[in-house]
Amino acid sequence: MIGHPTRFEQRNEDYMRTLGLAEPTKARIREKISLHKSLLGQTIKDIFVCNRLGEDGEWELTNLWLFTTNVASEVENFETGSGVDFINHMRIEYAKFTANHCDLITANKDSEVSLLLIHSFGRRQVILSAYGYNCMKLIILFKKYFSRHLAPDGNVAGSRG
Repeated sequence: MIGHPTRFEQRNEDYMRTLGLAEPTKARIREKISLHKSLLGQTIKDIFVCNRLGEDGEWELTNLWLFTTNVASEVENFETGSGVDFINHMRIEYAKFTANHCDLITANKDSEVSLLLIHSFGRRQVILSAYGYNCMKLIILFKKYFSRHLAPDGNVAGSRG
């Protein structure tokens, strides 16, 4: 970031700090944000780092999600990979939460949440996963970007009001 960070940049920096990410990981995320902005020309409003508890008892980072006004982008294995999938988050057809030690309102250090999404185009499936306090970030992002588009105005496709 050059100069004063925007509110979105600051929010994303705060999130990375809250997760306790190492500086090389933060630098990789910033690199992905820059790449995404150059490809789509849109501001990254939110980020989400999927994490899970590894067999060694430590949590592992898996995929990075970048959110703009109308696109959710998944960077699989973001620490080593470079491919990006772009999804219009207004076209989610189905969502399913699976939660352990979390009631989807509060989370604790032992919480685990996964969110399965099925996109209406091609019925593509994606899974976002969170462990510990990161679960609340996933729930907040679901509400902000996905849930309101599941049934936008109560109309069934093809019906007229």
